[in-house]
Amino acid sequence: MTMKNFFSTFLVMFTITMVFSSMATLHVSSTPLRANARLVDGVYTVSLPLGTPPQPQNVTITFTAPVSTVRCGSSAFQPSRSSTFRRRHGHSEDTLRLNQTNGRPPVVPTAVRHVAFRCGASGQAALGSDDLALPAQISRSLPGAGRVFTYCLPDGPLFLGGSRDGYFARGGPSGAYANLSNFFSHTTLHVSSSSRNSHVSGPYSISVRDIVVGTKPLDLAPFRLYISATTAYTRLEHKLYLRVRSAFRKAIGFGSSTPSVPLSTTSAARFDTCFNGTNFFDTLARPGVADIELKLSGGAVWPIFGWNSMVNVAGNVLCWAFVDAGVNASCVLGTYQQQQNLVEFDLAKSRLSFTGFLFAYRTSCGAFYQ
Repeated sequence: MTMKNFFSTFLVMFTITMVFSSMATLHVSSTPLRANARLVDGVYTVSLPLGTPPQPQNVTITFTAPVSTVRCGSSAFQPSRSSTFRRRHGHSEDTLRLNQTNGRPPVVPTAVRHVAFRCGASGQAALGSDDLALPAQISRSLPGAGRVFTYCLPDGPLFLGGSRDGYFARGGPSGAYANLSNFFSHTTLHVSSSSRNSHVSGPYSISVRDIVVGTKPLDLAPFRLYISATTAYTRLEHKLYLRVRSAFRKAIGFGSSTPSVPLSTTSAARFDTCFNGTNFFDTLARPGVADIELKLSGGAVWPIFGWNSMVNVAGNVLCWAFVDAGVNASCVLGTYQQQQNLVEFDLAKSRLSFTGFLFAYRTSCGAFYQ
Protein backbone atom coordinates (compact mmCIF):
# COMPACT_ATOMS: atom_id res chain seq x y z
CA MET A 1 0.00 0.00 0.00
CA THR A 2 1.41 3.41 -0.96
CA MET A 3 1.65 6.20 1.58
CA LYS A 4 -1.05 8.10 -0.34
CA ASN A 5 -3.42 5.13 -0.23
CA PHE A 6 -2.61 4.59 3.44
CA PHE A 7 -3.56 8.14 4.39
CA SER A 8 -6.67 8.00 2.19
CA THR A 9 -7.77 4.79 3.90
CA PHE A 10 -6.93 6.23 7.33
CA LEU A 11 -8.95 9.38 6.61
CA VAL A 12 -11.98 7.36 5.50
CA MET A 13 -11.82 5.08 8.53
CA PHE A 14 -11.32 8.04 10.88
CA THR A 15 -14.31 9.83 9.37
CA ILE A 16 -16.50 6.73 9.69
CA THR A 17 -15.37 6.25 13.28
CA MET A 18 -16.17 9.84 14.18
CA VAL A 19 -19.57 9.68 12.49
CA PHE A 20 -20.55 6.52 14.31
CA SER A 21 -19.13 7.88 17.55
CA SER A 22 -21.26 11.02 17.21
CA MET A 23 -24.26 8.87 16.33
CA ALA A 24 -23.73 6.84 19.48
CA THR A 25 -23.58 9.94 21.69
CA LEU A 26 -26.13 12.18 19.96
CA HIS A 27 -29.10 12.25 22.32
CA VAL A 28 -28.46 8.61 23.30
CA SER A 29 -29.67 9.29 26.81
CA SER A 30 -32.31 11.85 25.89
CA THR A 31 -33.95 10.79 22.62
CA PRO A 32 -36.17 7.71 22.34
CA LEU A 33 -36.18 4.95 19.77
CA ARG A 34 -39.05 5.07 17.31
CA ALA A 35 -40.91 2.08 15.87
CA ASN A 36 -43.44 2.54 13.08
CA ALA A 37 -46.90 1.49 14.22
CA ARG A 38 -50.56 1.35 13.26
CA LEU A 39 -53.85 0.21 14.73
CA VAL A 40 -55.35 -2.88 13.08
CA ASP A 41 -58.80 -4.07 14.25
CA GLY A 42 -58.31 -2.38 17.60
CA VAL A 43 -54.84 -3.90 18.13
CA TYR A 44 -51.67 -1.80 18.00
CA THR A 45 -49.16 -3.36 15.58
CA VAL A 46 -45.51 -2.27 15.28
CA SER A 47 -42.66 -3.11 12.94
CA LEU A 48 -39.45 -4.23 14.67
CA PRO A 49 -36.41 -4.76 12.38
CA LEU A 50 -34.62 -7.65 14.06
CA GLY A 51 -31.29 -9.27 13.18
CA THR A 52 -28.28 -8.58 10.96
CA PRO A 53 -29.21 -7.87 8.23
CA PRO A 54 -32.55 -6.65 9.68
CA GLN A 55 -35.67 -8.72 9.11
CA PRO A 56 -38.76 -6.55 9.77
CA GLN A 57 -41.19 -8.24 12.18
CA ASN A 58 -44.79 -7.06 12.45
CA VAL A 59 -45.84 -7.70 16.03
CA THR A 60 -48.69 -6.60 18.27
CA ILE A 61 -48.17 -4.67 21.49
CA THR A 62 -48.94 -6.51 24.68
CA PHE A 63 -48.65 -5.55 28.34
CA THR A 64 -49.05 -9.12 29.60
CA ALA A 65 -46.18 -11.08 28.02
CA PRO A 66 -42.93 -11.26 30.08
CA VAL A 67 -40.76 -11.28 26.93
CA SER A 68 -41.31 -10.41 23.25
CA THR A 69 -42.03 -13.15 20.73
CA VAL A 70 -41.66 -13.39 16.96
CA ARG A 71 -42.82 -15.96 14.47
CA CYS A 72 -39.86 -18.05 13.31
CA GLY A 73 -39.61 -20.07 10.12
CA SER A 74 -39.05 -19.88 6.38
CA SER A 75 -41.78 -17.26 5.88
CA ALA A 76 -41.03 -15.38 9.12
CA PHE A 77 -37.90 -14.58 11.16
CA GLN A 78 -35.01 -16.84 10.15
CA PRO A 79 -32.31 -17.01 12.85
CA SER A 80 -29.85 -18.63 10.44
CA ARG A 81 -29.87 -15.49 8.28
CA SER A 82 -28.76 -13.23 11.15
CA SER A 83 -25.08 -12.97 12.04
CA THR A 84 -25.91 -11.50 15.45
CA PHE A 85 -28.43 -14.15 16.56
CA ARG A 86 -27.57 -15.95 19.80
CA ARG A 87 -29.35 -18.60 21.84
CA ARG A 88 -29.50 -18.12 25.60
CA HIS A 89 -31.00 -20.10 28.44
CA GLY A 90 -34.77 -19.75 28.09
CA HIS A 91 -34.67 -17.21 25.26
CA SER A 92 -32.76 -15.94 22.23
CA GLU A 93 -31.04 -12.61 21.58
CA ASP A 94 -30.46 -10.48 18.51
CA THR A 95 -29.92 -6.88 17.44
CA LEU A 96 -32.89 -4.52 17.14
CA ARG A 97 -32.40 -1.67 14.66
CA LEU A 98 -34.51 1.45 15.12
CA ASN A 99 -34.15 5.19 14.65
CA GLN A 100 -33.66 7.63 17.50
CA THR A 101 -35.93 10.64 17.18
CA ASN A 102 -38.30 12.68 19.31
CA GLY A 103 -40.73 13.08 16.42
CA ARG A 104 -38.78 15.62 14.36
CA PRO A 105 -35.41 15.58 12.53
CA PRO A 106 -32.67 14.51 12.98
CA VAL A 107 -33.20 10.77 12.81
CA VAL A 108 -30.27 8.66 14.04
CA PRO A 109 -30.08 4.94 13.08
CA THR A 110 -29.34 2.97 16.25
CA ALA A 111 -28.58 -0.69 16.92
CA VAL A 112 -29.69 -2.13 20.26
CA ARG A 113 -27.75 -5.33 20.88
CA HIS A 114 -28.74 -8.45 22.80
CA VAL A 115 -32.51 -7.85 22.75
CA ALA A 116 -34.21 -10.89 24.27
CA PHE A 117 -37.09 -12.64 22.54
CA ARG A 118 -38.58 -16.07 21.95
CA CYS A 119 -39.99 -17.82 18.90
CA GLY A 120 -43.76 -18.18 19.22
CA ALA A 121 -47.00 -18.81 17.38
CA SER A 122 -47.56 -15.06 17.07
CA GLY A 123 -45.47 -11.92 17.25
CA GLN A 124 -45.76 -9.75 20.35
CA ALA A 125 -43.81 -6.73 21.57
CA ALA A 126 -43.69 -7.06 25.36
CA LEU A 127 -44.23 -3.66 27.01
CA GLY A 128 -44.88 -5.00 30.50
CA SER A 129 -42.96 -4.46 33.71
CA ASP A 130 -40.84 -7.63 33.53
CA ASP A 131 -37.05 -7.64 33.37
CA LEU A 132 -36.99 -9.04 29.81
CA ALA A 133 -39.76 -6.76 28.50
CA LEU A 134 -38.67 -4.03 26.09
CA PRO A 135 -38.84 -1.05 28.52
CA ALA A 136 -36.34 -2.68 30.89
CA GLN A 137 -34.08 -3.86 28.05
CA ILE A 138 -33.98 -0.44 26.36
CA SER A 139 -33.24 1.19 29.70
CA ARG A 140 -30.20 -1.05 30.15
CA SER A 141 -28.98 -0.58 26.57
CA LEU A 142 -29.39 3.21 26.35
CA PRO A 143 -28.12 4.86 29.54
CA GLY A 144 -30.53 7.54 30.67
CA ALA A 145 -33.41 6.31 28.52
CA GLY A 146 -35.32 5.09 31.56
CA ARG A 147 -38.10 2.51 31.66
CA VAL A 148 -40.40 4.65 29.55
CA PHE A 149 -42.51 4.06 26.46
CA THR A 150 -44.95 6.29 24.62
CA TYR A 151 -47.54 5.70 21.94
CA CYS A 152 -50.09 7.62 19.91
CA LEU A 153 -53.04 5.69 18.49
CA PRO A 154 -54.17 4.97 15.85
CA ASP A 155 -51.36 5.81 13.39
CA GLY A 156 -48.64 7.40 15.47
CA PRO A 157 -45.28 5.89 16.42
CA LEU A 158 -44.23 3.82 19.41
CA PHE A 159 -41.37 5.51 21.29
CA LEU A 160 -39.10 3.33 23.44
CA GLY A 161 -37.21 5.28 26.09
CA GLY A 162 -37.88 8.73 27.46
CA SER A 163 -37.43 12.04 25.65
CA ARG A 164 -35.69 14.76 27.63
CA ASP A 165 -36.70 17.47 25.17
CA GLY A 166 -40.29 16.30 24.64
CA TYR A 167 -42.20 14.80 21.70
CA PHE A 168 -42.72 16.84 18.55
CA ALA A 169 -45.34 16.73 15.81
CA ARG A 170 -46.39 19.16 13.13
CA GLY A 171 -49.32 21.31 14.15
CA GLY A 172 -50.89 24.73 14.32
CA PRO A 173 -51.62 27.14 11.46
CA SER A 174 -47.96 27.32 10.38
CA GLY A 175 -47.43 23.57 10.33
CA ALA A 176 -44.30 23.97 12.47
CA TYR A 177 -43.26 21.31 14.96
CA ALA A 178 -45.00 21.65 18.33
CA ASN A 179 -43.76 20.12 21.57
CA LEU A 180 -46.70 17.95 22.62
CA SER A 181 -45.17 17.39 26.06
CA ASN A 182 -46.30 20.93 26.89
CA PHE A 183 -49.86 19.61 26.85
CA PHE A 184 -49.24 16.70 29.20
CA SER A 185 -51.40 16.04 32.24
CA HIS A 186 -50.10 13.56 34.80
CA THR A 187 -51.57 10.96 37.09
CA THR A 188 -50.25 8.07 39.17
CA LEU A 189 -49.58 4.89 37.20
CA HIS A 190 -50.06 1.75 39.25
CA VAL A 191 -47.55 -0.85 38.07
CA SER A 192 -47.67 -4.52 39.05
CA SER A 193 -44.26 -5.98 39.78
CA SER A 194 -44.64 -8.73 37.19
CA SER A 195 -46.87 -9.53 34.23
CA ARG A 196 -47.54 -12.91 35.80
CA ASN A 197 -49.10 -11.24 38.83
CA SER A 198 -50.94 -8.54 36.93
CA HIS A 199 -54.50 -8.10 35.79
CA VAL A 200 -55.61 -9.95 32.66
CA SER A 201 -55.29 -6.66 30.73
CA GLY A 202 -51.78 -6.07 32.00
CA PRO A 203 -49.84 -4.51 34.87
CA TYR A 204 -50.92 -0.89 34.34
CA SER A 205 -53.86 0.93 35.89
CA ILE A 206 -54.95 4.39 37.04
CA SER A 207 -57.32 5.58 39.76
CA VAL A 208 -60.59 7.22 38.65
CA ARG A 209 -62.17 9.47 41.28
CA ASP A 210 -65.34 10.34 39.38
CA ILE A 211 -66.88 10.59 35.91
CA VAL A 212 -68.52 13.70 34.49
CA VAL A 213 -71.03 13.33 31.64
CA GLY A 214 -71.82 16.63 29.97
CA THR A 215 -71.66 18.92 32.98
CA LYS A 216 -73.01 16.42 35.52
CA PRO A 217 -70.66 14.65 37.97
CA LEU A 218 -71.88 11.16 38.81
CA ASP A 219 -70.42 11.21 42.36
CA LEU A 220 -68.97 7.72 42.03
CA ALA A 221 -66.86 5.79 44.47
CA PRO A 222 -63.21 5.72 43.29
CA PHE A 223 -62.29 2.71 41.15
CA ARG A 224 -59.29 1.27 39.33
CA LEU A 225 -59.17 1.52 35.52
CA TYR A 226 -56.80 -0.87 33.75
CA ILE A 227 -55.11 0.28 30.54
CA SER A 228 -55.14 -2.12 27.62
CA ALA A 229 -53.32 -2.22 24.28
CA THR A 230 -55.47 -5.09 22.99
CA THR A 231 -59.03 -4.34 24.17
CA ALA A 232 -60.75 -2.27 21.51
CA TYR A 233 -63.52 -0.57 23.53
CA THR A 234 -63.66 0.54 27.14
CA ARG A 235 -65.34 -1.98 29.43
CA LEU A 236 -67.15 -0.83 32.57
CA GLU A 237 -68.44 -2.92 35.46
CA HIS A 238 -72.18 -3.58 35.05
CA LYS A 239 -73.61 -1.12 37.62
CA LEU A 240 -71.13 1.57 36.64
CA TYR A 241 -71.91 0.99 32.97
CA LEU A 242 -75.65 1.49 33.56
CA ARG A 243 -75.07 4.76 35.42
CA VAL A 244 -72.74 6.22 32.81
CA ARG A 245 -74.95 5.07 29.93
CA SER A 246 -78.07 6.54 31.51
CA ALA A 247 -76.33 9.86 32.10
CA PHE A 248 -75.02 9.93 28.53
CA ARG A 249 -78.46 9.24 27.03
CA LYS A 250 -80.01 11.99 29.10
CA ALA A 251 -77.23 14.44 28.25
CA ILE A 252 -77.78 14.05 24.50
CA GLY A 253 -81.55 14.38 24.76
CA PHE A 254 -82.67 10.77 24.45
CA GLY A 255 -83.50 10.38 28.13
CA SER A 256 -83.40 6.82 29.39
CA SER A 257 -85.53 5.56 26.52
CA THR A 258 -84.66 2.90 24.00
CA PRO A 259 -81.99 4.03 21.51
CA SER A 260 -83.33 5.46 18.26
CA VAL A 261 -81.81 2.64 16.19
CA PRO A 262 -82.74 -0.90 17.28
CA LEU A 263 -79.65 -2.98 17.95
CA SER A 264 -80.87 -5.68 15.58
CA THR A 265 -80.35 -3.33 12.63
CA THR A 266 -76.67 -2.83 13.40
CA SER A 267 -73.67 -5.05 12.85
CA ALA A 268 -72.30 -4.35 16.31
CA ALA A 269 -73.85 -6.85 18.67
CA ARG A 270 -71.46 -5.77 21.44
CA PHE A 271 -73.14 -2.34 21.64
CA ASP A 272 -76.57 -1.64 23.15
CA THR A 273 -76.87 2.12 22.61
CA CYS A 274 -77.02 3.15 18.97
CA PHE A 275 -78.42 6.21 17.20
CA ASN A 276 -79.11 7.69 13.81
CA GLY A 277 -76.00 9.73 13.19
CA THR A 278 -77.87 12.41 11.23
CA ASN A 279 -79.33 13.57 14.56
CA PHE A 280 -75.92 14.99 15.56
CA PHE A 281 -73.97 17.88 14.11
CA ASP A 282 -70.28 17.57 13.34
CA THR A 283 -67.64 19.36 15.39
CA LEU A 284 -63.84 19.27 15.55
CA ALA A 285 -64.25 16.35 17.95
CA ARG A 286 -67.14 14.92 15.89
CA PRO A 287 -69.91 13.99 16.37
CA GLY A 288 -71.38 16.68 18.64
CA VAL A 289 -72.46 14.63 21.65
CA ALA A 290 -72.03 15.08 25.39
CA ASP A 291 -68.40 15.06 26.54
CA ILE A 292 -67.24 12.52 29.11
CA GLU A 293 -64.49 13.33 31.60
CA LEU A 294 -62.57 10.83 33.72
CA LYS A 295 -61.48 12.60 36.90
CA LEU A 296 -58.18 11.00 37.91
CA SER A 297 -55.99 11.04 40.99
CA GLY A 298 -53.86 14.15 41.29
CA GLY A 299 -56.48 16.31 39.58
CA ALA A 300 -55.83 15.23 35.98
CA VAL A 301 -58.77 14.86 33.60
CA TRP A 302 -58.94 12.37 30.72
CA PRO A 303 -61.40 13.89 28.20
CA ILE A 304 -63.52 11.70 25.92
CA PHE A 305 -65.20 13.59 23.08
CA GLY A 306 -67.50 12.29 20.37
CA TRP A 307 -64.54 11.03 18.33
CA ASN A 308 -63.73 8.53 21.10
CA SER A 309 -67.20 7.91 22.53
CA MET A 310 -69.16 7.12 19.34
CA VAL A 311 -68.26 4.59 16.66
CA ASN A 312 -69.76 4.33 13.19
CA VAL A 313 -70.87 0.72 12.66
CA ALA A 314 -72.92 0.94 9.43
CA GLY A 315 -74.16 3.77 7.22
CA ASN A 316 -75.48 6.53 9.47
CA VAL A 317 -75.59 4.30 12.55
CA LEU A 318 -73.48 5.51 15.47
CA CYS A 319 -73.08 3.46 18.64
CA TRP A 320 -71.87 4.44 22.07
CA ALA A 321 -68.42 2.83 22.12
CA PHE A 322 -68.51 1.37 25.63
CA VAL A 323 -69.14 -2.22 26.65
CA ASP A 324 -70.84 -3.77 29.69
CA ALA A 325 -68.09 -5.88 31.31
CA GLY A 326 -70.47 -7.72 33.64
CA VAL A 327 -71.19 -7.82 37.37
CA ASN A 328 -68.13 -7.23 39.57
CA ALA A 329 -65.86 -7.20 36.52
CA SER A 330 -62.80 -4.98 36.25
CA CYS A 331 -62.92 -1.75 34.25
CA VAL A 332 -60.60 -1.51 31.25
CA LEU A 333 -59.66 1.52 29.14
CA GLY A 334 -59.82 0.41 25.49
CA THR A 335 -57.71 1.52 22.56
CA TYR A 336 -60.62 3.36 20.92
CA GLN A 337 -60.84 5.76 23.87
CA GLN A 338 -57.06 6.31 23.65
CA GLN A 339 -57.00 7.43 20.01
CA GLN A 340 -55.54 10.83 19.06
CA ASN A 341 -53.92 11.06 22.48
CA LEU A 342 -50.16 10.91 23.11
CA VAL A 343 -49.71 8.65 26.14
CA GLU A 344 -46.43 8.18 28.03
CA PHE A 345 -45.84 5.36 30.53
CA ASP A 346 -42.99 6.09 32.96
CA LEU A 347 -42.55 2.87 34.93
CA ALA A 348 -39.73 4.11 37.15
CA LYS A 349 -41.67 7.20 38.26
CA SER A 350 -45.04 5.37 38.34
CA ARG A 351 -46.48 8.16 36.23
CA LEU A 352 -48.87 8.25 33.28
CA SER A 353 -48.77 11.37 31.11
CA PHE A 354 -51.24 12.19 28.35
CA THR A 355 -52.08 15.13 26.12
CA GLY A 356 -55.80 14.70 25.71
CA PHE A 357 -57.42 15.02 22.29
CA LEU A 358 -54.71 16.19 19.86
CA PHE A 359 -57.12 17.71 17.34
CA ALA A 360 -57.72 20.42 19.93
CA TYR A 361 -54.08 21.49 19.37
CA ARG A 362 -54.41 21.33 15.57
CA THR A 363 -52.26 18.24 15.28
CA SER A 364 -52.72 14.48 15.30
CA CYS A 365 -50.98 11.17 15.91
CA GLY A 366 -50.17 11.00 12.20
CA ALA A 367 -48.23 14.29 12.24
CA PHE A 368 -44.91 12.98 13.57
CA TYR A 369 -41.88 13.09 11.27
CA GLN A 370 -41.63 9.85 9.29
